[in-house]
Amino acid sequence: MTRRVPIVRLDLTPDLSADMAELPPGTTNQMRLIVRPRWLRDEVDKDDESWLSQREFTIEIEIRGDLILDCHRQAIDGEAIGLDPTPSGNGSPGGTFMSSFRVHPKPVSDRTDAG
Repeated sequence: MTRRVPIVRLDLTPDLSADMAELPPGTTNQMRLIVRPRWLRDEVDKDDESWLSQREFTIEIEIRGDLILDCHRQAIDGEAIGLDPTPSGNGSPGGTFMSSFRVHPKPVSDRTDAG
């Protein structure tokens, strides 16, 4: 069964640490996905049941390079090369990067509600 994580916004704040060069205006070198806080609490808090409880599952990440433009307004080269995360690409703009990993079941709380 496919489930989608409810992403509410993207944080495109660039990493401007001391070893990074200045970036052109309107560009970034990283991105954080911000998910709905209620979803995060429901899925991560140990005391709450969720569709992550009691089952192992696979997370898939798909990045469509055709939709991400570099500072020259050219689509990034997104294909993965085998199992190496970097460098990516096959030498031509665009393409899709796919990655997946397995996640162990979320522990179920031993707490019982007496009431």
